[in-house]
Amino acid sequence: MSASLHEMSERGARLAREALKPCLTSGARILEVGCGDGSFLQTLAADYPIQGVGVDPWVRPVKSGAVDLRALAAEAVDRLEGRFDCIFTVMSLHHFADPGRFFRAALAVAARRSRIVVVDWKHGVDTGVPERYFTLDEVSARLGHAGYQVLEAREDTWHLVVTAQPAVQRVGWL
Repeated sequence: MSASLHEMSERGARLAREALKPCLTSGARILEVGCGDGSFLQTLAADYPIQGVGVDPWVRPVKSGAVDLRALAAEAVDRLEGRFDCIFTVMSLHHFADPGRFFRAALAVAARRSRIVVVDWKHGVDTGVPERYFTLDEVSARLGHAGYQVLEAREDTWHLVVTAQPAVQRVGWL
């Protein structure tokens, strides 16, 4: 029996929460890229004492409690003010116009000792939607080319999960 898209998506959300757990510390500034309606980030902010910013080209901008949603493309996150302790994308990388540019832009707003977490459909998965999904090696290579060191890269039946950090700790980082 094959899983439904809903079951597959729920599994992706669980993998993301697991990968993000080390980032969800008191006062951490977290950026979700490709946040959709912001519900995943809102849930994280309700469960952990974080400050969240979510960006998506189609989101309705709103600031509510510890979450600030902004209309912005992934490749333009370097326009955001300040630094982020964790930058993540869940089931969205395949929608980005230029994932490599996104990774470079994210590096510009990454705080010292920050993490970037990518959870997405893996190449070869049939979601019923004709989209291009990346392999684990492709995501890891793009992160490396953008200036990150991959800390963990794994996949399950449907998803890939990659956690990385900036490869070089620049002087002057917060």
